Amino acid sequence: MCMICSKLPQKGHFCVETLVLRVLGVTICARKGAKTAMSAGMSGERLVLNYGFRGARRSVRTPITMLKFILPLLLCAALSPAQDRNAPDADKASKASGNAQPNTQSIPDSEVVARAGSKEYTAGEIRAMIARYPPEMRRSFAQNPSRALNYILMLKSLAAQAQAGGLDKKPDFVNNAEFGRMNALAQAELARFRDSYHPSAEEVRKVYDEHPERWVEARFKAIYVAFSNSAPPAGAAKDAEAAAREAAMRAAGAARSSKQRSEADAKARAENIYQQLIAGADFEKLAREFSDDKTSAAKGGDFGTAGRLSPYPEEMKKALFGLKPGGISAPLRQPSGYYILKAESLSKQPLSDVKAIIEKELSTNHFNDWIKSIEARYTVDVVDDQYFAGRPPR
Repeated sequence: MCMICSKLPQKGHFCVETLVLRVLGVTICARKGAKTAMSAGMSGERLVLNYGFRGARRSVRTPITMLKFILPLLLCAALSPAQDRNAPDADKASKASGNAQPNTQSIPDSEVVARAGSKEYTAGEIRAMIARYPPEMRRSFAQNPSRALNYILMLKSLAAQAQAGGLDKKPDFVNNAEFGRMNALAQAELARFRDSYHPSAEEVRKVYDEHPERWVEARFKAIYVAFSNSAPPAGAAKDAEAAAREAAMRAAGAARSSKQRSEADAKARAENIYQQLIAGADFEKLAREFSDDKTSAAKGGDFGTAGRLSPYPEEMKKALFGLKPGGISAPLRQPSGYYILKAESLSKQPLSDVKAIIEKELSTNHFNDWIKSIEARYTVDVVDDQYFAGRPPR
């Protein structure tokens, strides 16, 4: 029995799903041991798709009934030019042409642009064919026209044979087609609703005026005292995410000092610098002398500006915006060093600088509220758990 379509295989048996998977070079296996699409029997209701067209092998566990929905996505991914088996040749051709993109619209409809067997296809025929398919498939024609057209022609041929045999009248096909139609319409409605809402200028202005604290930005300086990448003390941030967040603090500067020190030494050094600052020492002078962020150190510790929505760690923003202009923070520990911050000035970002952020937030909130209202309308209470237990309901 075919593991994909569950039919008894005949000689030369193909189902559409098996055909697509073979075109993609995807290996199908059950839960235990590799099997081909023609293997008899099946272990469980889920398959593992092992695919290697993206440069490294991956596995996807999926219900068999969902294959017809994920295969188009796999196909579009497989047709990416960067992953093509002939990628090196494609790269050479791309470089040789200067990465220029051809103007396909300049090619007349009557010009033959492809052949399949004895059939020639003109630019007009290809354009008409592409226009009927979703954007992902259209892109695949530009990226790998031979494979994309081969796939479409095979599907058209198989579909025509199926229709001639009356398969489009079978209950299973009708039900699956209706579910696919319903799903496509639902996705189209989601996209329509999302794209139809455009916040008004009054709505944007209201958010801007009602939350003035969100648009405050600070111009500041910093002295950075690095330590080696030893394990942080208990209770301190120590994961990769925290380290990545801290990278934003060094975005205004370049490489750290090559000198490495222990965290204890770095803390003592930062405390000493802080005490000098409290005693009235010049911040710029100490930044130039002691900061391990050499780019900002050369500018007297200048880190530019940071807003409430900037990608700096929250503890950094909390310390910075807790300062008055001219104020200096105590050494603040981060995963790879200590920062001493000085607030130079505080100002409010103009509406023009944050307008896009507000519009995106309003659009997202509008869409999410709409989705939640639909979900609430169809909240389900299962009154008989036994009916649904163990197997799909019949």
